[in-house]
Amino acid sequence: MPAGVDGTRPHHHTASTEIFYLLSGAMEFLVDGELHRVTEGDLVTIPPGTVHAFGATTEGPAEFLAILTPGLQRFDYFRQLGRIARGEADWDSMNDLHDRFDVHFDGEPGWR
Repeated sequence: MPAGVDGTRPHHHTASTEIFYLLSGAMEFLVDGELHRVTEGDLVTIPPGTVHAFGATTEGPAEFLAILTPGLQRFDYFRQLGRIARGEADWDSMNDLHDRFDVHFDGEPGWR
């Protein structure tokens, strides 16, 4: 994830737990309204129903591993997030994908 880029706006999952392991760099996570900074080697667990958002800090790029359980095929979801990050699509392009990927937005872009 490039420096300063938001991974997604505030959202929750009704059925999935989301786990993030930071491989390199630093990220910020908004979890239930509180901002947390995580660095290489940190693990973040987001239970179902918890409103959260994440993004790389402005200090540099970040690499992370994201695990969602129970598993759903979310490849198209993450591809679309990449298009949004590159300016090839806008957030409204996600509107029809909420139920399919168990991603329900709870706020506007620009949460930081």
